[in-house]
Amino acid sequence: MHYRNLLISVGVIAVVLTLTYVVINGGTEEYSAHDSDTLSRVEQDDQEFVEEVPPAPIASPGTVISNETNDTEEAVIPAPTPTIPTPAPKPAVVEEKPVTNPPAAIPAPSPEPVTPEPSGYTLADVRAHATESSCWSIVDGSVYDLTAFIGKHPGGESKILRMCGTDGTNSFMREHGGDSKPEATLERYYLGAYSG
Repeated sequence: MHYRNLLISVGVIAVVLTLTYVVINGGTEEYSAHDSDTLSRVEQDDQEFVEEVPPAPIASPGTVISNETNDTEEAVIPAPTPTIPTPAPKPAVVEEKPVTNPPAAIPAPSPEPVTPEPSGYTLADVRAHATESSCWSIVDGSVYDLTAFIGKHPGGESKILRMCGTDGTNSFMREHGGDSKPEATLERYYLGAYSG
């Protein structure tokens, strides 16, 4: 039973696909002989399932039709009653409530005056970090914390320790000027701008 249902489903799908193909091609007969054979086989299969119904006599409403077997009896075809279309159900209306944002919180006044942030680090700030345990240096207008890099420097710790607490721009440029890899490594230790 399942096999027959499967075959019927496959046949229906084949018909739909064939008709879609014909519609896409503008209804022209531009399909191959193979497609034509497939279509005729599907049509033959479909005709097996069509039930033969004898045609009804055609007459206008109120016409008298005589019965062919008995001429004395006559039948009157009643006029069709008009059908009133049933309105389609209306979709349910969902009321949307407007979204209201809570009132913005008003910040409380601060009891002490706010001091502006410094525009950068000073030379005094850098000089306060001139040891192996806290090593800051200025390179090309920026301040870097090189403490974690001291033991990682490929040229040795001493070259970094000489830059601690100072403007190390000349030392860095002499060793690495124009080389992108050391400059990229240096950027990982960036603290901020040097203000002078």
